Order: sequence, then structure tokens, then C-alpha cells
Amino acid sequence: MKEQHATITYQNTTYPVKISRKRMKNIIFRYRNGVIEVSAPLVVTKGKILDLLEGYLPKLLVERDIARPITDEYYYLFGKLIARDPSINDEQLNKYLTSELLIYLKKQVAHFIKIMDIPISYQVRVKKMSSRYGSNSKKTNSLSFNQTLIHYDKDVIDMVIIHELVHYYVSGHQKDFYYLLEKYCPNYQLLNHQLKKGEFAK
Repeated sequence: MKEQHATITYQNTTYPVKISRKRMKNIIFRYRNGVIEVSAPLVVTKGKILDLLEGYLPKLLVERDIARPITDEYYYLFGKLIARDPSINDEQLNKYLTSELLIYLKKQVAHFIKIMDIPISYQVRVKKMSSRYGSNSKKTNSLSFNQTLIHYDKDVIDMVIIHELVHYYVSGHQKDFYYLLEKYCPNYQLLNHQLKKGEFAK
């Protein structure tokens, strides 16, 4: 079946809707470049899709307004919004971003090791991490960092680096840990809030 087109109005704004039929079980709504794109099973009618969209549209528009680190149009690099080159695919972009983050991390880890008087060196890695932004392995003298950090301002990345290096002195997150953390990163609370909220730019 060919694509179907429609419009839907919400809060006095009319949005174009593009419906694509596929062999699938669920309906998927996306907002891209000013168009609501719908992927739907072959058997679901256009009227049913628009009825469901009417209820889902407010949530869809809220998600649109939340900054995403990478889209088809742009990406965040060290807290700066960069227009995306359409000739570069997702795999190439992610490889580039990971490389840039690793270069920065290695430089800053060496910098803060000197400032914090840490007498060892670390192997620095960039990884996919689902529940944390960094880790410090005393067993292997290695620091691992979440690859999503590349999207944040450098001050936020530095805060995460300092956080992990403080674990050289204090294993847990007790009072002594936060005393040292704020000694070397006085604006820790502000930067940590920015990180937790997904605020890539200052």
C-alpha cells in the first residue's frame, strides 16, 4: 500500500502526517522535520491511526522539545550544537565522536592526576554504559567512561573525571569522598545537575 497523507491540529497548529504501512504489530509515531511520521500495521485503518495519534500527540511534542544528543540534522559535541553532514552515516559519526572523547579524556586524566597528586597512571577507555558515567578499577588501574559524555560541556566531563580519580583515595561515596570531590571541583553540584538532566550545553 502506498503512503497516506493527512493533517492533525493541536493547539491551533496543524501538523502534516505521513502514514507508512508495514508488516508489523505495533504503531510507531515519530516527529521529524516538522512532519509526524507513522509506521503502522497493514490492517489498521487511517481513521484508527488518527484517533490514536490525537491522544498521543501531546507526548510526542514534549519529546520533540527535549534535546537529543544526535538527530538527522545535528549533534552535540562538547556541549556545542553542530550541523550534521548528511554524507556521514551513524556508524561513522559515532566512531568519530568516540575518538574525540578518548583523546580529550586521556589529556584531562593526565592533567588531573598531577593536580590531585596521584602517583599512578591509568588506562583510559570509552564504553557503552547503561547506568553510570564512569568507573575506576583499582585492580587494573583503568578508568572507563560512558561514550555519551562526548555530548556534554567539557566542564561536565572534567567533573566526571575528577569523580573517578577521587576514588583513588576514597572507595565509597561517604563524607570524605564529597569533601575531596568539591575540593577539586567546587561547582560539582551544578555540573552534576546538568549531567543528570541531560543538559548538553551550558
